[in-house]
Amino acid sequence: MFEKLRKTKWNLGVKLSLATLLTVAVIMMVLMFVINMRVTSTIQQRAEMDMQQSMDMVYGFLASSDQDLRERTQRITKVFQSEHARSAQTLDVGDRKVLLLNGASANGDNALLDRFQTLTTAASTVFVLDNGKFKSIASTVELEDGNRAVGATIPEELEAHQLLLQGKEYLGLIKLFGKEFMAHYSPLHDANKQVIGAVFIGMDFSAFLESIKKTLRELKVGKDGYYFVMQTSGPQRGTILVHPRVEGDNLWERQDAQGHKYIQHMLGHDRGTHIYDVLNKDQSVRTMMTTFRRFAPWDWSIATSVNESEILAAGKQLQLIFIVLGLLSILTLTGAIYWVLRRTVVMPLYKGLEVTEALAKGDLTQRAPVHSEDEIGKLLQAINRTADSLDGLIRTVQQKANGVTLASEEIARGNADLANRTESSASALEETAAAMEELGSTVRHNADNATTADTLARQAQQVVNSSGQTVTALVETMSGINQSSQRIADIIGVIDGIAFQTNILALNAAVEAARAGEHGRGFAVVASEVRALAGRSAEAAKEIKTLIQNSLDEVHSGNARATEAGNSMQQAIEEINKVSRVISEISHASTEQSNGVGQVAEAITSMDQATQKNAALVEEVSAAAQSLSVQANELLQAVAIFKLRNQGMHSSQLRAGSAAPQEPRLLP
Repeated sequence: MFEKLRKTKWNLGVKLSLATLLTVAVIMMVLMFVINMRVTSTIQQRAEMDMQQSMDMVYGFLASSDQDLRERTQRITKVFQSEHARSAQTLDVGDRKVLLLNGASANGDNALLDRFQTLTTAASTVFVLDNGKFKSIASTVELEDGNRAVGATIPEELEAHQLLLQGKEYLGLIKLFGKEFMAHYSPLHDANKQVIGAVFIGMDFSAFLESIKKTLRELKVGKDGYYFVMQTSGPQRGTILVHPRVEGDNLWERQDAQGHKYIQHMLGHDRGTHIYDVLNKDQSVRTMMTTFRRFAPWDWSIATSVNESEILAAGKQLQLIFIVLGLLSILTLTGAIYWVLRRTVVMPLYKGLEVTEALAKGDLTQRAPVHSEDEIGKLLQAINRTADSLDGLIRTVQQKANGVTLASEEIARGNADLANRTESSASALEETAAAMEELGSTVRHNADNATTADTLARQAQQVVNSSGQTVTALVETMSGINQSSQRIADIIGVIDGIAFQTNILALNAAVEAARAGEHGRGFAVVASEVRALAGRSAEAAKEIKTLIQNSLDEVHSGNARATEAGNSMQQAIEEINKVSRVISEISHASTEQSNGVGQVAEAITSMDQATQKNAALVEEVSAAAQSLSVQANELLQAVAIFKLRNQGMHSSQLRAGSAAPQEPRLLP
C-alpha cells in the first residue's frame, strides 16, 4: 500500500497526510480491536456476573424455600410424635403385626391421620417393620387411583429405608405417587430402643414446586435468555425438569457443534459458566453462554442460558460510538498533521524543489531560504551547499576544459611534427635494413669461404702431420743405419785385428815349423796358407772398412740431412697448425659476425616495424588530440548553459585565459 502511495504523483503533503491517515487508521483499528475485545470481555464478564447474581437469587430463594419446608416438616413431625407417638410397641396378631401408639392400635386408624392433616395440612403415614420391610398400616397419602396408600412399603433402594433400619431420620425431597413431598421419615422405637416402625410426615408442595417451575419458565435473561433445571444424579440424570421448550427430555448425550457433551460437563461441576456452540435447525451456529449451579437438596442443577450475540449486542452501540469517535479523531488528527506538515515540511521542500529545478536548468544563482535547524533546514542548507559546489565545479570545468582545448591543440601540432620525423626515421630504417641485408649476405659468403679454408687447412694439417711422422720415422731409420754401420765398422776392426793376429800366429807357426824341420814342414805349409788367408782377410777387411767408412760418411750425411728435414717438417707443421688455428678463428669470427649481422638486421627490422607502429600511433594520438579538442569545445559549450554568479567577471577571465598565447612544445 505504501509502495503504491510512493509511486503516485501527489505532493508530499498529501502523501504524508495519507500515510499518517493510514497509520493512524491502523492504530485506531488496532486500538478499537483491543477495546472491542476488552469491551466484549467486560460485557461477557458483566453478563456472567449478572447471570451468577440472578442464579444466586434463584438459588437463595430455593434454599430458603427448602429450609422453610424442612423446618415446617420437622416441627410437624415433632408435634405428631409428641401427641400420637410418645410410646410404641408391636403385637403379633395372627399373621400380622399390630403397632400400638400410646397404647392404641395404629393399624387402619386413618381417622387419626386425617384429623392431623386437617390441623397441619401435612400428609402422614404410619409404618410397621415387618420382616425387614416398612409396611404402611395407616396413611393419608393417596395413590394415583385415589385410594389410600395403605399396605405399601418403602422401597428398599431409597436412602430413607436404609437410614430407618439404622434408627436414623431422613429429611428430604421425595416423589410419591406423582406428587412432590418434603418428607420426614422418623423411626419408632419400642422400650428396648429397637426399631419397630416409622412415621412419615410429608409436606405436599407439588403446587408450590409447580409455581416455582412456572416462575423459572417465565424468567427471561435479556431478550431470549431463559432458565432451565436438570436432574443432577440418579437414573434420571440429565433429564430436563424445567425448560421453555424441551422439558422432560433427557439431554445427557447432547453434543455441541464441536462434538463435546456439554450437559455432562455442566453436571460434572457444582457451579460455573460454560460457553458452547449449538446448531440451529438451519445448520447455523449460535454461541450460548450458560451459568449453572447445583442445588443439592433437591438434586437439581439450575442453569440460565443466553445467546452470546444478545449479550454482545449491548456493546455494538458502544463500538459504533468508538468507531465514530475514531473516525472523527482520525480526520481531525490528519487535518492537523496536514496543516503542520504543509507549514513545516511541504513548503520548505517546495522552495528546495524550486532551487533544484533551477539547478537542473543550469541556473546556479538560486538559493533556498532556510528558517529552521531541523532536518528540513539541514536539507535546504545541503541544497544550497550543493549549488555552491556546482557553481565552483562548473567554473573549474570551464577553466579545465579551456586548458584541455589549448593542450590538445598543442599535442596535435607536436604529433604532426613527430609523425613527419617518424616517417623519415622509418624510411632511413628501411634503407639501413636493406644495406644490412646485403652486408649480411657478404658476411655469410665470407663465413662460408672461411669455413672452407678452415676445412682445407685442417686437411693440410693432417697431411703435414702424416709427412712429419714419416720424416721422423726416416730420421729414426737413418739413425739406426748409422748405428748399424758403426757396429759393422767395429766388427770389421775386430776382423782386421783377428787377421793381424792370425798373420802373427801364422808367422809364429812358420817360425816354429822351420824350427821343426821336416816335422814341421806340413805345419809350415799350413801356416803359410793361413798367413796368406789372413793377409787376404786383412785386405778384404780394409776394403770393407773403407766401404763401410764411406757408407758411414754418407749415412752421417743422410742422417744430418734427415734431421734437418725433420726439423724443417716440424717447423712447417707448427706453422701450418698456426695457420689452421688462425683460419679456424677467422671462420668462427665470420660465423659470429654473420649471426651478429643477422641479429642487427632483425633488430633493424623490429625497429622499422616499431617505427611503423609508432607512426600509426602518432597518427592515432593526433586524431585523439583533435577529438579531445573537439570534445573540450563541446564541453565548454555544454557548461556554457549554466548561469553562474558573477558571470560577467568569470567570462572575462575565461576569455583572457583563452586569448593568452601558448608556445607550442614539440615532442622529441
